[in-house]
Amino acid sequence: MHFHYGHFRDEPATYEHTAKGTWSATLKHDPFTLINGLEIDGYTGEGNLSYQSATTEQIFYEDDESCRNTFTEEVISGTVTGGVGPAFSQQGNYIPYKPTQMSLGINDGDSGPKEIETLTAECPGPPPRTEIITLPAQGKIMIAVLDALMLMDGPFIAGGDVPGMSMDNWVKLPDGTLERRFDTAKTVSIVSSGVTADINVLSQNNILQLKPIFTPK
Repeated sequence: MHFHYGHFRDEPATYEHTAKGTWSATLKHDPFTLINGLEIDGYTGEGNLSYQSATTEQIFYEDDESCRNTFTEEVISGTVTGGVGPAFSQQGNYIPYKPTQMSLGINDGDSGPKEIETLTAECPGPPPRTEIITLPAQGKIMIAVLDALMLMDGPFIAGGDVPGMSMDNWVKLPDGTLERRFDTAKTVSIVSSGVTADINVLSQNNILQLKPIFTPK
């Protein structure tokens, strides 16, 4: 995915990122039990995201006198959790009229995929100087990718529904695999307290597949 990191809608984007990786997991039957005792089918599982590459470029500066920054990202693979199940509100209420949806996220920041970022700042001075700073491992780029995927079918609105990828939009392949492709530019949004922040997806080639596994009883 190639994208501008989340920024307020009325402000220019400061950073541009790319990220590439492959994730796989086995989702096991894990039904949801509602307050009334009703069980609804669901599936969850954890798997390794093989993090292949990430980049950061600063594309906006306040003025010509600002330090010019170059970023190098060292990526670390980690665990991502996936699930398929019913839609819920952010208050935890089941929404029966919404289709089943798939979700992806990082439950444990310590074991999730991360980037170790090295910043090289070329500053005009006076006197001119170069500063090199290596930041502790963090997962902001891949987290933004997962957030963008979760928002492809609609914005996150504070107090509304938990976002996810609707299963109504998947294609069934001849071998029974369900597939969804995201391969076009799109702006996705987060709305809170009347303020909108956008992630501008400039290009992407994301393919998700759910393949049924049949085991003897």
